Amino acid sequence: MSPVAGFVYPHPAPLSEHTCRRMIERAGPQGREADMASAEEGDWALAAGPGIEQKTGLARGAGHVLALDGTIYNRAEVAADLGGAGVNRPLDSDAETALWAWVTWGPDALDRFNGDFGLAVIEEESGRIFLARDRLGVRRLFYLVARGSILFASRIGCLWGHPLADPEVDWRAVYLYAGTHYRYFHSRPERTFFEHVRQVPQGGALEFTPGEDSPRIRRWWTLGLLEDDLPQSADEAALGLRSLLADAVSLRLGDGKDLGFTLSSGMDSSSVCALATGLLGKRQPVFSITYREQEFDEEAGIRPAALAFADPWHNLPLADPPLLDVIDRMLTFHDEPLCTVTWLSHYYLLRRAREVGVKILFSGLGGDECNAGEYEYFLFFFGDLQRAGRVDLLDQEIAAWARLHDSAQYPKNKQVARDAFTRLMDPTIGRNLIDLDRYSLYLPCLDQELLKSQDHVPQMANPFDSHLINRCYQDLFFETTPPCLAADGRNAAAFGIESRFPFLDHRVVQYCLSIPVHFKYHQAVTKWPLRRAMADLLPRENLEQTLKVGWNAPAADWLRFGSAQDLRDLTASAAFRRRGVYRPDQVDKLVTEHLEGRANHMMFLWQLINLELWFRRLAEL
Repeated sequence: MSPVAGFVYPHPAPLSEHTCRRMIERAGPQGREADMASAEEGDWALAAGPGIEQKTGLARGAGHVLALDGTIYNRAEVAADLGGAGVNRPLDSDAETALWAWVTWGPDALDRFNGDFGLAVIEEESGRIFLARDRLGVRRLFYLVARGSILFASRIGCLWGHPLADPEVDWRAVYLYAGTHYRYFHSRPERTFFEHVRQVPQGGALEFTPGEDSPRIRRWWTLGLLEDDLPQSADEAALGLRSLLADAVSLRLGDGKDLGFTLSSGMDSSSVCALATGLLGKRQPVFSITYREQEFDEEAGIRPAALAFADPWHNLPLADPPLLDVIDRMLTFHDEPLCTVTWLSHYYLLRRAREVGVKILFSGLGGDECNAGEYEYFLFFFGDLQRAGRVDLLDQEIAAWARLHDSAQYPKNKQVARDAFTRLMDPTIGRNLIDLDRYSLYLPCLDQELLKSQDHVPQMANPFDSHLINRCYQDLFFETTPPCLAADGRNAAAFGIESRFPFLDHRVVQYCLSIPVHFKYHQAVTKWPLRRAMADLLPRENLEQTLKVGWNAPAADWLRFGSAQDLRDLTASAAFRRRGVYRPDQVDKLVTEHLEGRANHMMFLWQLINLELWFRRLAEL
């Protein structure tokens, strides 16, 4: 976690170091400790703060300067390869290793890295710049092109330290955030909430020569499924997954110091924690959030894993936080509105982790997408069975699904599955369709002028011949994972913590999505290979847990009680009502319905609060 910022001009300019310093200092404490390099003529400058080990993120040599935000987990392997290629020099940091890999192999060096990173490389003589981002987009990297120059930074807010940066709002982003579901905020991977600010896409690389109008962007990595040596049974799949996941955890442990682990009642975080404690040979600090509202409280499900792996267990009960005040505080370092209330709870968890000295925090994020663990994935699994003509297995799995997961609010039966085949899937080619009901539920609440100007619907990515794999891919690259990584990254940076996600190791992702679909479930039990893989490590209660709570929070009640008046004051304010985003009469109706308990509009209201407070922060830039 080394914040980076810089720029390249088509001509010499005065005060370049001063301007670059102003940019990087907006990253917070790490930015104020940044190292810097610049051209004598002032036509480029580059800065990087210290990483988690207090080593610089900046390296210079052989006519190149490199800034690295993040970590190269296989640094020792890359350094050994460099030695074999004739690079005989000390490589004391990830940035040094990445620099000499780039000097030796050029952009092909990226294929050798297993890491979470955003990097910038400047050729000193030409001023040509390369930006690149890790495969799954764990680290973000933003840029802005203006007047033949390029500005870049690992945080959007750093760009505002440069006079060329213009924080003009992207109204398409506002439309998606205000009126649709959080899954669609990142449906355009290169865009942000700002019209002129772009981000390098996941697995993407950018090349820019000063004086050009636009950069050249390519994908240096795309996810492909394995074709050879596929597992022939669920047990084989489990063995392969166990090996890869254990190695992903091991690579991320570093020296084993100052670690912490988030823990919920599910399989993903407990699997990461179990593997880490086994590799380190001792229990680890564990962090969880619990609530007094039984529907959301996971304490009973967390306890078995905490008792097995935690020392100590930091369990934080969270009740009635001052919602609008905390959101407003978080927006000072988030730069964009937050996706869901989960990340408010996460903010409290990280604050506690930092108080006790944690510098690296492990998470199970990505486990649901890799292992098809979300409830709605069942429907796409059924779609694949239907396409394959496996009628007997389909009937068995639907019957088990209804038996294990039926509820009054979300019924599970054969008719629901059949309806999904036509509403969410095109069965002829394994193609998935956007859930228009979810997408458009609150669009009538938007201002009509905004609604008319932004009427095109995002499309689903369908690169594979499987409904289920395409659904998981969509979430990994466009829907659930990107906004979660964005929120996690800003929260973590605010507390000087680096988050690590073993399930987002590209090898784990590729292997999990390549597992044949019919091995992923067993009698409507999700994550079957992972359960088999962890059978000797996890407590029985975790292995047998089939009810998915998810890391949700009782924000509907928080809004109805402790924050009700704050919500009413915000939506009644003149600033909100003349903003031109919502129809105030429709908002008043939904607020009343929610506060009186006649409906649950929590997610819509969460987004409304975030957006309005973000606009107010924006006015202060």
